[in-house]
Amino acid sequence: ICSGHTIGYSTVKRAINRWKKEHGHREVYILQDPEPGCRAEFDWGKVDLCIGGQWGKYSMATMVLNNSLYRFTRLYPRETLLEIITAHIAFFQTINGVPKTIFYDNMRAVIDPSTKEWNSRFLQFAVHYGFEPHVCNVKSPHEKGTDEQTVGYIRRAVFSERNTFSSLEEANEYLVKNVEEINAKPAYRRKYTPHVGLEHERDTLGALPTMEFSNYLARPAQISKYSLVLFESNYYSVPDAYRGKYLTLKIFPDRLDLADGDQVITSHKRQFGKGGYSLDISHYLKTLRRKPGALQHSKVFHQLNASIQQLFQHHYRNNPKEFLPILLLIKESSMEDLLSAIRKLEEHQLVPTYDTLKCVIAHKDFQTPESSSYPEEVRINEPNLSVFDGLIGGL
Repeated sequence: ICSGHTIGYSTVKRAINRWKKEHGHREVYILQDPEPGCRAEFDWGKVDLCIGGQWGKYSMATMVLNNSLYRFTRLYPRETLLEIITAHIAFFQTINGVPKTIFYDNMRAVIDPSTKEWNSRFLQFAVHYGFEPHVCNVKSPHEKGTDEQTVGYIRRAVFSERNTFSSLEEANEYLVKNVEEINAKPAYRRKYTPHVGLEHERDTLGALPTMEFSNYLARPAQISKYSLVLFESNYYSVPDAYRGKYLTLKIFPDRLDLADGDQVITSHKRQFGKGGYSLDISHYLKTLRRKPGALQHSKVFHQLNASIQQLFQHHYRNNPKEFLPILLLIKESSMEDLLSAIRKLEEHQLVPTYDTLKCVIAHKDFQTPESSSYPEEVRINEPNLSVFDGLIGGL
């Protein structure tokens, strides 16, 4: 209440904002002209894609060299520190060098917004590659405007015509190809195309380190009675020949290594989401030799290729123990080789066995059964007995 009048908070707020516009300081941006190899910018963007028949939001890591406007992008399922470092390494390898400074938003993965302290792991990475990280002021995206504009530009230029892919790998291949075409075109306020401009910047970039940076996280895990380990609500199989009850998970952006000390026992492609299973049938063969009846209705069997399941149902359902050596061929060669061998034998109407499949995979000739059909009539000429009588008489 002021001088008998009631004033609302929103009214005062609007009056103050109006006064600031009329009497406050006019914000002015300072046009930058960075030296070659001096500065790069990093940012995330979201893009809606249909991957494998399912729509979802995917993260697009974008980096740009300010001097040449050379652009770099990659797609990831998430925006953790692992993906950030992976994108940086791929960028450095692409340009064959390291810029002196890289600017970022106030992203929690690399810096604590409240304390302004850098993530210790990220600082180790920056020291390893020899660049100096900088962060923009809060609510000041114009300080990193080149990359801010790049994210939207690439999203429109690349994914406006196509947004459906069979896998994330295919989407990344499509993205890389289109960004290369963008880098080959003239750029705004640049004398050269980004491709040519990058060649002028190479001499001023820092050299790549000789040792690779180990971009993974490690944590202990317990093996369940189903020979599985749990990570982020997804399950991964462990070879049943491994006798320990605990192991170490080495967590990479795209895979999971299960290790005993420095020895990697097995690797899995990382599952994203919840309740997923990454199962390897070869991890259970030792147990299945003792319990062959458990194969038919097992989850690991149902994750096999449909052709292998049909082979079992048609020829080995009543004798699963004879089927187990065939599964060994997946580990001894590959799934693709095994499926190809099965098709070749079935084309010759032969039942695929371990021995015949192994011969086909090794590119050895195998004999097809000869036809057992005979003429319906067998004609024998009448013997000439006079010839026999002449031979007797001659004696």
